[in-house]
Amino acid sequence: MVRCQGLGAVFAIVQALQVGVQGAPPHDPSDYLRERSILSSRDDFNVDDYRILTDGSGSARISEKGENLPGVKVPRKEKFPLDSIRQMPTGGVQLRKIQSTSGKGPDEKKRDVVKDAFRLSWQQYVDHAWGKDEVKPVSNQSQNPFTGWAATMVDTLDTLKIMGLDDEFDKAVEYVKDIDFTSTFREDIPLFETVIRYLGGLISAYDLSQEKVLLDQATVLADNLMGVFDTPNRMPLLFYKWQDKDTKYKYLAGTDSSAAGTGSLTLEFMRLAQLTKDNKYYDAVDRITDHFNEVIKPKSPIPGLLPGSLDASGCNVVYTDEDNANKNNTVTLNKRDDMEPVLVPAEEDGQYVRAHCRPQEMDLAANKGVGFTFGGGTDSTYEYFMKTYQLLGGADDKYKKLYEDLLEPAKKYILYKPKVRNNDGILFLGSQSVNDDGSFSAGYGMGHLTCFAGGMFALGGKLLDRHEDLDIAERITKGCVWAYNATKTGVMPDSLNVQPCDNREDWDAECTFEEGTSNSKRDGPKNKPADIDSMDSKYYLRPEAIESVFYMWRITGDDKWRNDGWNMVQSILELTAIKDGSNNTIGYSGVKDVTDDTGSKDNLADVAESFWLAETLKYSYLLFDKFDSISLDDYVFNTEAHPFKLH
Repeated sequence: MVRCQGLGAVFAIVQALQVGVQGAPPHDPSDYLRERSILSSRDDFNVDDYRILTDGSGSARISEKGENLPGVKVPRKEKFPLDSIRQMPTGGVQLRKIQSTSGKGPDEKKRDVVKDAFRLSWQQYVDHAWGKDEVKPVSNQSQNPFTGWAATMVDTLDTLKIMGLDDEFDKAVEYVKDIDFTSTFREDIPLFETVIRYLGGLISAYDLSQEKVLLDQATVLADNLMGVFDTPNRMPLLFYKWQDKDTKYKYLAGTDSSAAGTGSLTLEFMRLAQLTKDNKYYDAVDRITDHFNEVIKPKSPIPGLLPGSLDASGCNVVYTDEDNANKNNTVTLNKRDDMEPVLVPAEEDGQYVRAHCRPQEMDLAANKGVGFTFGGGTDSTYEYFMKTYQLLGGADDKYKKLYEDLLEPAKKYILYKPKVRNNDGILFLGSQSVNDDGSFSAGYGMGHLTCFAGGMFALGGKLLDRHEDLDIAERITKGCVWAYNATKTGVMPDSLNVQPCDNREDWDAECTFEEGTSNSKRDGPKNKPADIDSMDSKYYLRPEAIESVFYMWRITGDDKWRNDGWNMVQSILELTAIKDGSNNTIGYSGVKDVTDDTGSKDNLADVAESFWLAETLKYSYLLFDKFDSISLDDYVFNTEAHPFKLH
């Protein structure tokens, strides 16, 4: 049997049937699959008889191209309909309270500083990018890197409501109600970004306002996206070719699908199922969790952890004598074999070869280095385990078990104490890669994206009464605060690399950085801290560190987290401020280099993704708002900081 990781050799078989157009990209076959004359190398060839293998990759952010394409009617008729729909579990358990009982009241002065910053950025969007995905805050231009469905507006609806900006909220709702979520200018819809920003934003804004049009729009969008699950094994297409001319083809989920893109859907679709009483949304994402269980323990080189790349296709590629492939690489097709014909992308010129698919479970991605991290690629899937358990009221233990199973391997392989100054009680999250001989190679870095893990461990520790998780949460969050304090501007870089302490098992062992050691000799930005080896010095207004500080404040009630958060907020606002000729702040932009404390306009990157308003400023605002505002006992936040109501 030829497994998917053996495809590289098979792609070179020139004797196999080749279909396609010279120069077409191998991951995007629809343009030339529509042209039957191109495909016909024999009279009985019909593309409708074939499933189409994809790698699952694509670009979340692109440049806008032209007007919207014709819309579609939803819900669609499925090519692979289900015999039955799973029902959302009922019952559940009495979950432990999350929030501390010692929290203090609002700090109105600091809260208003955050609100004023929000108003400036929101007004820039209103004035220069209304109805577009994003504003470019330095040049005051607009852009549509996603789908053109006003990402910043939809993503920010709940922030407007939380901050009491009701007039602005109402105006935004008036616009959002007329967005056509069945049509976009781009050929493919990026599933992950669309779900967390648009679908999550609509659902959360409905939960907070009860504006029915928002739930109606969320349902239309979800029905459009439900087509991603119309695959033989129900695993999602992460870059969805949504037009009618494309959805008739039998695409398979990707052979190189990101774990985060595949797994970070449960909260949004399950909450929609709760609100609409339609279990098809629950069914779609709960099946993904079961497929993760096929990989996370029996196949993962680090049982309990997910690699960043997965083969979600469900297709074990076999080349048979019917496929006209090289005889040295073919098997005789037995009519009793449970196989389906498939078109496999070849390496050259966007061409395809015929093959067959034997069903298989989810697997590790073929021909990819197996890597483990809590950063991009896996982060929000881990985050969603306990949050889904909480949303379901504890009615399904498999989500709790997935969280519990990652704890020990995370401590053994990912968490470490960095050899840096003032490192008492801090932890970073590194990475592991698997070598050809099965051994592991550790990476000792820390990314801003991974700072979410402090909040994850805090939530899980409190829900499950695991004090050791709360200790880990504090250490990780202190590590992120350390990374902010390490730079001259007081803002953490996008990522950094350091030296680890020698004793990986003992996080409290003495470990001191000394000036003049190898760390201080590495190249990097001019003002790179001596104890950091290297760094990606940009800061694009990311929220993950302030997110974990918010969780620690709400869960412990300890004022030190508010104090740390205030220092972070002040530093962010000072570094990213856009000034006019009179030195007045008129907006905020991501920056290229957090070590540049000169205030140079050249350091401004002219970027403000929607998460600046949806996450960074929302978490900052809630840190200084009333302690029970959007209580963690009443709401669960999705990975884009959209609070969903708990029942």
